[in-house]
Amino acid sequence: MINRFYAVLCITFIHFSSSAQTFNYDFETGMQSWVADFADYPQGDSLTYQLNWVHTALPPSVTPSQNGIFMDGHNFSDDLFFFIKKQVTGLLPNTSYMAVISVDVATNENIFQIGGSDLVLKAGATTAEPQKYTDSTNMVRMNIDKDNQMSTGADMDTIGLVRHSFNDTLYHLFTLDNTTHPFHVTTDSTGSLWLIIGAESMFEVYAKIYYAEVNVIFSSTSGILTDKKEKMLTAFPVPARGLINLSLPAEKIQTVKVFTAGMQQVKTATYTNRLDISTFPAGVYFLEVTVNTFHRMIKIIKTP
Repeated sequence: MINRFYAVLCITFIHFSSSAQTFNYDFETGMQSWVADFADYPQGDSLTYQLNWVHTALPPSVTPSQNGIFMDGHNFSDDLFFFIKKQVTGLLPNTSYMAVISVDVATNENIFQIGGSDLVLKAGATTAEPQKYTDSTNMVRMNIDKDNQMSTGADMDTIGLVRHSFNDTLYHLFTLDNTTHPFHVTTDSTGSLWLIIGAESMFEVYAKIYYAEVNVIFSSTSGILTDKKEKMLTAFPVPARGLINLSLPAEKIQTVKVFTAGMQQVKTATYTNRLDISTFPAGVYFLEVTVNTFHRMIKIIKTP
């Protein structure tokens, strides 16, 4: 039974510091140093594809009224990429981070339409500046690994489809994020990273998107535990409704702190191997387990 739950858990173990840095970009007063661009189209065909971006007000159906970045184009290549990027500074140099990225987008595509939506949203971070270049087939490509369409790349993770749940064709605002699978990245020697958000158009249609807000929480880590330690620390059952059992043979668990997916602390327990989460809302949580001088982070899922 324990082995089955352990396999289902998909635990992330890291030496963890609960301090976090948050970056918020609402585009209300401008681009805030974000750069918009396109890739995955034939070199010289930007006019044919009618590629366009502009900082503008969101449609009137989005309330309250706000500004954002509108991007559109005709996807004749069957794989057009709409992206925005920005360099983030002020992080610790040569340091590993767990990044929780949320993106507010607006669209008039809904889940009830045939095909649902033609856009898949991706988000990521990298030390190399995301740039486009022309490959040997005369196609404009990205210099980072984003992969294509629904597939996840090493530098960008898939975080959802751009479609709302209202049964109409009005524009609606909603949020897509990676709280269930935070992005891991290491800063360069100056403590800098490049953020990149992008939408992949999967069909040969006219595609469009409004980027309304980007929020990123960087939580620093100091490295991955050894395989031996990973196998020693267990948490079960997961998913769970009530009690979570923690086991670490030959070592005493001193403190367990519980954080939401947005890294807000909601509970602390001391000298325990059993944690009651029955009163928590359903969702994803992280347990910071302290043993001696080490901190280990475990991702768990609370069911209704």
